[in-house]
Amino acid sequence: IVLFPRRARTRPAKSAANWPTRPRRADESVTGGSIVSSRAWLGAVLVSGAAAAVTAQEPQRPTFRSSLDLVSVAVVVRQPDGRLVTDLEAGDFEILDRGAAQPIVQFERGDDAHARLALLVDTSGSMVVGAKRERSRIATELLAAGMKPSDGATVFSFDARLRRLTPFTRDVETLREAVTRLEPWGVTSLYDAILGTIASVAEESPRTRALLLLTDGIDTASVKTPFDAAQAAAALDIPLYVLSVGKDQMDEKAYSTASAEAASVTLQDLATRTGGLAAEAATVADLSIATRTILSELRHQYVIAIPAGEVRGWHDLTVRVKRGRVQARSRNGYYVS
Repeated sequence: IVLFPRRARTRPAKSAANWPTRPRRADESVTGGSIVSSRAWLGAVLVSGAAAAVTAQEPQRPTFRSSLDLVSVAVVVRQPDGRLVTDLEAGDFEILDRGAAQPIVQFERGDDAHARLALLVDTSGSMVVGAKRERSRIATELLAAGMKPSDGATVFSFDARLRRLTPFTRDVETLREAVTRLEPWGVTSLYDAILGTIASVAEESPRTRALLLLTDGIDTASVKTPFDAAQAAAALDIPLYVLSVGKDQMDEKAYSTASAEAASVTLQDLATRTGGLAAEAATVADLSIATRTILSELRHQYVIAIPAGEVRGWHDLTVRVKRGRVQARSRNGYYVS
């Protein structure tokens, strides 16, 4: 299995994004947020993912009105050898908003926190080839088998349309049946499906902490662009995991009919811009390692709240750890409207 996590630095976004992020009040929990995974024992190579410009057409967006509004940032910290760092305190972190250090208002350390995610399964026509459907089923079973009573997953499928197949559950049989009965057909509206899934789970409680995409390839029919999908997930603090269950598409150019600019974006880029992970899994062992990594990351996040900025537009976020040679990873920004 080959992973493509981010380096611990964030480059400025190319331009402002127009996707909303929901502010949090001082009395609200900040549990949840974006995650980035790194596995040195698999020879993972850290790479950087820069935030991309996006113009998403969303008619209703909240406005930050006071210093009581907060932005939550979920952070995963690892040693250079890939081991999770789980004993840090608030004073060990520094968060920069547009380059300026911000006070930490709330701090939560993930000690075996819940792992709650949305599973998005590609059912386009190409998934009928080879063992792709079987790998999707096995990945689902392994994910469910690794869940604890407080965890849960909801299954979505997509080709040209997005469908929600189950509510949140940790029942292995329910999840297995939902994926097993899928029949591949049609074109691939991948980016539209990502946006639709995010919209479906954004306001549900407990909060959805990640989106896992099981796919074999590239987009062929979306109206939305890769930038829309990546920026929506990042702005709402929902990390995107991409698990390739077919031919490795991680280094191929993703294509969307919506924009010629989209041809420069890869599935790796989509994951890293949201604070997520991209991986190829061709064997059961690969699938097992990938699903266990995802659950481990979700359970050991630091969730930090800072005051939301008052200046409109995209705000780049940089997270630094003051202690030791460790690597901190998080979403790379949020939007103020």
